Amino acid sequence: MKNFPKGLLITLLTLSIAGCYQATSNEPALEMTKPVKIVRYEANPSSTPFQFLGEVSATQTTPISFRLGGEVIDIHVEMGQQVNKGQLLATLDKTDYQLQLQSKTAEFDLAKSQYLRAKRMAKQKLISKDAFEQTLTRYQSAQAELEQAQTDLSYTEIHAPFSGEISLRFVQPYQLVAPQQPIFNLVDTSSYEVVVAVPVTTAHKLMGREYSLSFELDGVPDKPMQAKIKEVSSQPDKDTNSYQVTTEIFDQNVPLLPGSSGRLTVHFPAESLDHTHISESAWITIETDQQHAKGELWVFDEETSRVEKREILIDKTTGELSGLKDGEFIVESGVHSLVEAQRVRPWTRERGI
Repeated sequence: MKNFPKGLLITLLTLSIAGCYQATSNEPALEMTKPVKIVRYEANPSSTPFQFLGEVSATQTTPISFRLGGEVIDIHVEMGQQVNKGQLLATLDKTDYQLQLQSKTAEFDLAKSQYLRAKRMAKQKLISKDAFEQTLTRYQSAQAELEQAQTDLSYTEIHAPFSGEISLRFVQPYQLVAPQQPIFNLVDTSSYEVVVAVPVTTAHKLMGREYSLSFELDGVPDKPMQAKIKEVSSQPDKDTNSYQVTTEIFDQNVPLLPGSSGRLTVHFPAESLDHTHISESAWITIETDQQHAKGELWVFDEETSRVEKREILIDKTTGELSGLKDGEFIVESGVHSLVEAQRVRPWTRERGI
């Protein structure tokens, strides 16, 4: 070793080190694994339309009756008949009321004649002030009684207060009826409503959200009709723990009958995409039109730890989302810096940050 040339030793060391560097450079470079925020997609149960059983009723249903008692002489309409506002429906025997009117007319004419005579005499100071005022009082009383007799005679007829359908008839011709006794039941067929019971828990889910309503008859399930909320009870029913919600059907496309049953459906729009529970930062691209929302997401594969670009389609009418399964993982941040099949790992917040 003492006689080993020093220069040769340095040369050998240099070649050895160079060989080590060359061997290292031939190894494949390690792939970088990028940390990203990954979330599990869960289909939002509340985006599924809610449905409630309900029964159709007319918005306006009124029992029709005479204000006076008497014998029903004429019934001019039948059950199920459509009538117009102001149409004559039934008539009482007018004999007694006509005689009463004739009597009150004669009394009024006499009182009026006496009043006019007393008025002329009072101007000439031929009668006292008290005598004139007594004549005036009799005249005013006779006038009021005449007007009441005229009103009573008019009450022997009943007319439709609004256009609609005679749903029920309770009396027959020549039947004696009492004042305010129901004669007909009149239904406004131009407007119907549906009353449903909405559980308290469901009502809380609907608060602050946009939605639309439709109603389908059990017998005609393929023809939904638009509806809107008319009124909501201020407090829930103690027995059912639900709110009473009255909705009005304003897009009637099939014949409706009071008492018909059906389903009221609550639909959620997809314009905001909030109901999908997908953050806006997760979308690589997103485009919307009147019917659909279309976009792209990075889907994370647990087995390979790589991402896959996935096209997602959302139906705005039904709120249905396609292209992503319940339980799959999606990237929620840094989506614009990723490439197809890139290896990633879930980002975790460090302690103290």
